[in-house]
Amino acid sequence: MKPETWGLFPWFPESSEGLVHAEDIVTVKRLMPYGKVFQRTETSGVFDIFTYGDVTFRGKREFFKTVRPPNKQIGDRVFISSNGERVQGVIIEIMWHFEKNSPFYILAIEGKRKSKRYWESDFLNVD
Repeated sequence: MKPETWGLFPWFPESSEGLVHAEDIVTVKRLMPYGKVFQRTETSGVFDIFTYGDVTFRGKREFFKTVRPPNKQIGDRVFISSNGERVQGVIIEIMWHFEKNSPFYILAIEGKRKSKRYWESDFLNVD
């Protein structure tokens, strides 16, 4: 089954390792999932399959908190305005802002990770 549901998997290294499939613990520890927006791509058995860009892991569905789907995905190319010029970036992270209850994005521009948070409203429409 393909639920295509988006949400949060608020796991910390101090969390129970039983929430993540034993074979995926190292992947999840490296990913540091708290605050990231994941896509649940499959539900089956005890563990569902979650993806974040090209990283996939298995976790327990009861720990997953659904959120509204972001309008963009990791790897999407977007345009922003910077110093009055149109600049292209690539989405490398999708994070969740808890107070605004909304996703924000981290971009790489010319291959360099930017520290600024970008919102969907920052992206220029390209015709």
